[in-house]
Amino acid sequence: MKGMIFEIERFSIHNGPGIRTTIFLKGCPFRCPWCHNPEGQFPGRDIIFIREKCINCGRCKRLNHELENVSAEERRKLINNPTGLEPIRQYATLCPTNALDIIGEEVSGNELLDVILRDKPFYDISGGGVTLSGGEPYYQDKFVTKLLKRISEHDIHAAVETCLGLSWDKIEKTLKYVNLMIVDIKPLPASQYSKLIGGNKELPLQNLREVLQRNVKTTIRFVIVPKFTDNVQTILADVDYITNGLGRSALSNIGGIEIMQYHTLGIKKYKWLGLKYPLGNIPSPSYKELKNISASIKKFLSNQGLKSIPVTIKKIK
Repeated sequence: MKGMIFEIERFSIHNGPGIRTTIFLKGCPFRCPWCHNPEGQFPGRDIIFIREKCINCGRCKRLNHELENVSAEERRKLINNPTGLEPIRQYATLCPTNALDIIGEEVSGNELLDVILRDKPFYDISGGGVTLSGGEPYYQDKFVTKLLKRISEHDIHAAVETCLGLSWDKIEKTLKYVNLMIVDIKPLPASQYSKLIGGNKELPLQNLREVLQRNVKTTIRFVIVPKFTDNVQTILADVDYITNGLGRSALSNIGGIEIMQYHTLGIKKYKWLGLKYPLGNIPSPSYKELKNISASIKKFLSNQGLKSIPVTIKKIK
């Protein structure tokens, strides 16, 4: 069995404890307008074209000019057609400035394991391991389950970065191989949730409660996007939904709540993919805004007798 990935990041230090290898898988059920990895949304291959790098050398047979005038959907039809893949792959190889590239590669579990095991000494020394990210890893649940099993056989710490927005059966079968869940909860009002990103607001929250009751250590993340996910009352309502009624054992599995700063570092990727960035010019929230949200969560947890759950701010530098 093979999976579709779009990046492997070795010596990563931002996706779990220690030194890690982060594997980014393609495909996601959500379409968050603030997504900073739009190349991970579509489950198949994508084509990127970076006009600023192009020197019009002609080696791509003027494919560069064609790509500027077609949508991402048309590009995807071309690159995911068996007759279209190989010529474009050759053009991308010939491109002297890397202005043209294919995003998405089919790989086997054995191929990934070979990359993972190269850095096992660093995992062991630093308390690190492997993180599966995306996209949404559980979009490829069968492949992910087999890969996590192989990772566990080598006694390597495994983390999954996920929105938990898929059916429980896709998630549950992996839990015996997962050491850490990093869960991105989107604190939108229910009335806006489906319209903005797709899906059911309660499903990820319900799945998160189930994960916590299965004795899996979990970090909860809230990405703060001005005018969308920065409403304190909505955030607190989500925290209450997650924690209310859980026993001490389940609550002890919450390793922390992270308040993450929305950033605009991924905007350029939309242009490269032939997509329009949905949010326009919304700025990143200030540190003061993040601090106020963090303080509100800490106060809420303290009032609920959950003061031991740490709340931290992750600011983009």
